[in-house]
Amino acid sequence: AEVLLTEMIEITWPSGDKYLIDKTTVTKEQYMSFLSSSPASQTDEFCSWNTDYLPSPDDNNWPPPKEKYSYPVGFVDWCDAKAYCEWAKKRLCSGTYSGYSDANSDEWYNACSKNGTQMYPYGNDYQSGYCNDSNNGVGDTVAVLSMPNCKGGFEGLFDMVGNQWQWTGSMKDDDRVVRGGTYNHGNDYSSCYDGTHKTSYPKTSKSNAVGFRCCKDAQ
Repeated sequence: AEVLLTEMIEITWPSGDKYLIDKTTVTKEQYMSFLSSSPASQTDEFCSWNTDYLPSPDDNNWPPPKEKYSYPVGFVDWCDAKAYCEWAKKRLCSGTYSGYSDANSDEWYNACSKNGTQMYPYGNDYQSGYCNDSNNGVGDTVAVLSMPNCKGGFEGLFDMVGNQWQWTGSMKDDDRVVRGGTYNHGNDYSSCYDGTHKTSYPKTSKSNAVGFRCCKDAQ
C-alpha cells in the first residue's frame, strides 16, 4: 500500500536557520497508512506502556468512513503521536514549557507566529470564521484545508489554530504541552500564544479534540 505522509513546509528561525513542519495536522487517512505498516512497539521509558496505536476504543468510528479520510485523526495519545512522527522519519515539534513563547527555540510557536511577530497565524487581529473554533459554530472537527483562511504564519502552512489541540514534544512535569486550541475554544485559546492558557495534558489522554503534526530538521 502507498505510504501517505503530510507535506512539509520550510520554516525559518529568527536566526535564519531552517526546519520543516507538517502543512496540516495528520489526517485519519495518513494515520491509517501508519497503522497498516505494522509499526514497531515503543521501548523508551516514556512510552513502553503503550501497547498499540489504535485510536479506538474511544473512537467508535474507526476505521473511518471514506468521507472522513481528510479529517484530522483524534483519540491518539502522546505516545501514539510520537510513534507516528518517528515512523514518518520526523518528530513531534520541539520546545520547552518555559520557552512556550520563544520564537528562537519553540518550533510550533515560531511557525505559527511568524518568528514571534504576530498573535494569530494569519495576523495580529482575531478573525472570526477564519479557523474552526467555537465562533465558527460547527462544534466538531472539520477536514484539514477546508478553511482556506486558516493559514500562516508561513506561506503554505494551514490549520495551526482551532479544530484540535496539537501534541508537541514540550513537557510540563509529566504532562505534554498541546497548542492551538480546538473547535470548542474561542479566540482567547485559538492563537499562537496566550500566556493565561498554557495547556498540557497527561500523555495518556485521548480525545477527538487532540491531534498532532510533526516537525523535522531541514536537510
